[in-house]
Amino acid sequence: MTEKKSDKLARTGTRSAVTLQQVAERAGVGVMTASRAINSPHIVSEKLRLRVQAAIRDLGYLPNEYAGRLSSNRSKIVVFVLPSVSIGVFRFIIQGAEEVLSPLGYQVMVTSGSYSLEEEEVACWRILGWRPEGVVLSGTDHTEAMRAMLLAADIPVVEALELGDQAIDINIGLSHQEAGRAAARHLFERGYRRLGFLGSSMKNDYRAQRRREGFLGVVQEAGLSVHWDVDHPGKVNFETGAVAATHLIESANNVDAIFCSSDELAVGAVGATLRAGRKIPQDLAIIGFNDLDISSHMVPSITSIRTPRLEIGRLAADAILTRIDGGQYPKRVDVGFELIVRETT
Repeated sequence: MTEKKSDKLARTGTRSAVTLQQVAERAGVGVMTASRAINSPHIVSEKLRLRVQAAIRDLGYLPNEYAGRLSSNRSKIVVFVLPSVSIGVFRFIIQGAEEVLSPLGYQVMVTSGSYSLEEEEVACWRILGWRPEGVVLSGTDHTEAMRAMLLAADIPVVEALELGDQAIDINIGLSHQEAGRAAARHLFERGYRRLGFLGSSMKNDYRAQRRREGFLGVVQEAGLSVHWDVDHPGKVNFETGAVAATHLIESANNVDAIFCSSDELAVGAVGATLRAGRKIPQDLAIIGFNDLDISSHMVPSITSIRTPRLEIGRLAADAILTRIDGGQYPKRVDVGFELIVRETT
């Protein structure tokens, strides 16, 4: 694939040579104060910290953690910036990448953006100080400052897990809107008409928002309305799914099928429904998302939308290695998804 000349120029700039001394001078403080504002911000005043941060942004300064410790420009580090390091789905992404990178001597580093674009930006700024040879991001939603930072770093960047229209560099993922649409179509095909959606802490979970949009879109196109649309404030786990499903059942709402934004929520919802004496799928059908291992082992087993998590990790690693070696890689790779029909529908 041939890149436009302007795109190539935007990706081939040299790394910033801005020093801490320059940051200190721009902020009007001493070098030691600037260093404290970066490494121990809690011991300086907020006024000084903000001045130093402004100077950092203005100058494009990146902390060089490897200065004086590496004799070459090769860190052999690939960094993954993920929303969470505790949610199981991301473990498979890392596993797939390590299968490709580890045999070649690369180290995978993982940091969390805590489902916050601002925290993701801070995490990215810190890890770029380690001079990684590539960065893998979760999703396509980022602050403008972070996008500029990554472009200036002049390293391969993969935005994974979903597809977007304005990728920073390489985009490998799937359409979450289409996944949501597939869930709704499946329920309609099974004869369900009173549909509901269950999400959790979705304010910054942009992929879950898009699944919901796709799901609701199909319902509206059918001339119907969603009977139950819940964004539960709890964490994405079994307990939250159980609590939300219990509320649904106790409300006497006549919903006959729900699409859960994750398998964790679906597992909890299944348990709560059975404990309430309801039958699945006769009284309530349930679909999850991601097809975690537990979904196939539940009784009843859970219908879910399978995403190729290991493959996404492998492809992201391969894309970075290809670019490091000077090769071309497709700008956009659609890995698709698969609806796995089981006993809950």
